[in-house]
Amino acid sequence: MRELNMTIRRVATGHNAEGKAVFASDVELEHDGGGGPIIYQIWAGDYKGVHLPDDGSEPAVEDEYFPRTGGFRFLKITTPPNGAAPVPEPASGTFTPRRPMRYGFDADFPEGAGMHKTASIDLMMVLSGELTLELDDGASKTVKAGNTIIQNGTKHRWINNGDVPAVMVAVIIGVDHDDFA
Repeated sequence: MRELNMTIRRVATGHNAEGKAVFASDVELEHDGGGGPIIYQIWAGDYKGVHLPDDGSEPAVEDEYFPRTGGFRFLKITTPPNGAAPVPEPASGTFTPRRPMRYGFDADFPEGAGMHKTASIDLMMVLSGELTLELDDGASKTVKAGNTIIQNGTKHRWINNGDVPAVMVAVIIGVDHDDFA
């Protein structure tokens, strides 16, 4: 029964008045307490304009990882131990720091060692292992199995300081972001 009543922790990022990435909240959530399924409302928002296929086929996408505004991705992510999570290289094989490599993606390499931001809200839950979420000012939080993260387009990187891979699932929703206008 422990896993049914596990503590769900929600870490959410945001921006301060200067536009810097900050941890906006870090709370433990309570479930609905009903007599049926145990439901945790982790995060919610209404979006318009997404057309869902009724036949179960995968919708056509322009980019495998980064959705345009209103688009979404549902991913399982495994981060290897001992270092920053790898970030996809641009298809051209070249890299110009501080330039979007793809729509809605911006990274600092090599100086930033995996620091990146996306024009998205990323809703994530750690399934196993442990990860450190580090923001561009050096602030960090460690998250483990059962913890959730709401990544609101802030510059960040993932580090696995453990000795086993860390696994999480993520729903990534493309949103308008001032830095990607």
